[in-house]
Parts: sequence; structure tokens; C-alpha cells
Amino acid sequence: MILRLRTKHFRFAYTFESGHKLVGTIVGDVYANQPDFAFNLRSLTALCLSPEGSLMMGFDDVFGQFELGHAKVLFSGSHSTDASFFSFNYRDGEACIYDAVNELWITTNWNPQNWHVEELVNQPLAKPPLPWLDQPLWTMQAIA
Repeated sequence: MILRLRTKHFRFAYTFESGHKLVGTIVGDVYANQPDFAFNLRSLTALCLSPEGSLMMGFDDVFGQFELGHAKVLFSGSHSTDASFFSFNYRDGEACIYDAVNELWITTNWNPQNWHVEELVNQPLAKPPLPWLDQPLWTMQAIA
């Protein structure tokens, strides 16, 4: 039996109890017979947003896996030059963001109901945004 790999694109979001949000896109592989399990994650583009919606930091390196439809998330990301990172670990019940530049934990907690992930497929641009985002990312204020 040959297990065929397929590459898929996803967007994800996690809202911390503090109001901070981690949103992004990622590429991962899935087996044809297990389309809800994404692994070999790569091509991360993720943003940490303040409770007010301002950009705080970005991330571009990734490692891990997740399942669609279940909050079974084991993945972490980092900024390639400043060592800031985020981590999701449903097994230990934790999610966190660390700002290495200022040496402080931005936020921590894990609530499976706050995790959202969906596959990006060729759809019209008029598709409504995910429920976690009140306004499109491109309309949010950038930090200078």
C-alpha cells in the first residue's frame, strides 16, 4: 500500500484569555487516508496581535503537527533572528508567547475552544473571515 502525501495550506488562530491573538498561515503535509492530520509543517507566517489588534511581533520558523476538527495541537514557532517564540501543547495544556527582545512572557494559557484551524482552498475572495477576527488583517494598524 502506497501512502500518498498531499501538501495543503492552512490558516489558524488562537485567542488567549488576555485578549492577545496569534494568527497565521502554514503549509503542511497530509496522507490521503488521514486528511485531518497535518505534519511536516513549514512556510509559517504568524503574527501576535495585542488585545487592541496592534501587531506586536511576527514568527517565521515552525515545527510540529496538528489535527483539523480537534484541538490536538503540538507545534511551536519562532522568529528566525530574535529568538522570540510561541508554543502550543495540548498534551500539557499550555500555549504561550515569549518576547525574547524584551525578555518577557506576553501571555500563557490553553483553552481548546480558542483554537481554530482551517484548510485554505481555492475559494472566492468574498469568503467571510474566521470568527476569531473582527476585521481583516490588512486593515489593522501596524507598529512603527
